[in-house]
Amino acid sequence: MAAAKDDWRRQGQEAYLEGSVLSRKKFTPRRPAGDHEHCEFCGAKFSLAPEDLGSGYATSDDYRWVCDGCFEDFREEFGWRVVPEPSAGRSVVVDDVTKEVLHAGTRGPGASALQVYVRLLNEGTTVYRPAAAEWVADGTVRLLVVEGTKEIEEEWEFSPGSWVKVGRRLLEGEQVWVAIESLDPASGEGTPT
Repeated sequence: MAAAKDDWRRQGQEAYLEGSVLSRKKFTPRRPAGDHEHCEFCGAKFSLAPEDLGSGYATSDDYRWVCDGCFEDFREEFGWRVVPEPSAGRSVVVDDVTKEVLHAGTRGPGASALQVYVRLLNEGTTVYRPAAAEWVADGTVRLLVVEGTKEIEEEWEFSPGSWVKVGRRLLEGEQVWVAIESLDPASGEGTPT
């Protein structure tokens, strides 16, 4: 059932959620210190605690969450596209000129609580491949080696197992973590790529 135009849950979410790509997924904290998130509409709490919501609809970076009830009430109006839960190996191909998303697909096994997009080299257009990662320090992650990805013939800007500095970037209309600089794990300082 669509929400009324004067519904109390409306708080300008169309500015950042209209046309978003969402996935139905189990809640997983997106940062080391984070233990919960809230529905962008009604404020329902998502966490690992049994009394809270344990799953719902989320953006690819797990930054924005929507509970089942609000999803049903606002889905059509906001024009959300629902895709299967992303996993390591889901690719996003973006046209350099128009910034149009040319492809968003899945390739390779594995899933991760933290997903970091790594640029692929020599593809003829801008392509980012999400990779499973783990936090090692503030703003620094280690890209995890996911079984089965070594067979994929691609040239990654940063290889699995490496430490990288990450930053927030807009991809496919959503803020996601992107690997931006290679780091030396011993010193924590950047190294040229």
